[in-house]
Amino acid sequence: MSQLINRQLDPGSYLVFSRVGTSRTESGRVFAEGTANSYVVEHWVLYSGFESPTTTATLEVEKLSSTSSYSSLSGFFSDMETRSGTSTPLYVKATCEYFTELPG
Repeated sequence: MSQLINRQLDPGSYLVFSRVGTSRTESGRVFAEGTANSYVVEHWVLYSGFESPTTTATLEVEKLSSTSSYSSLSGFFSDMETRSGTSTPLYVKATCEYFTELPG
């Protein structure tokens, strides 16, 4: 069973869903690499037709099971090329650093 995520992503593989009312559609995937609670790079591939969250549409992220997870970034990108087909996906790279104190 997958787990709904409502915080920063730890290293692993994730599904991205768009939800409008009771309708839920897979709209992308994420591969996060690095060290949890230290430094994580998130690679988001959002499929054609992805819409940013609004007052009526929400974004949900679920961790893939260990048997369905990607073992490498190259494997993730290879699968994303297959899934996106002829449509051009949106790629977002987020670099996340964790600190125990505020700057200043």
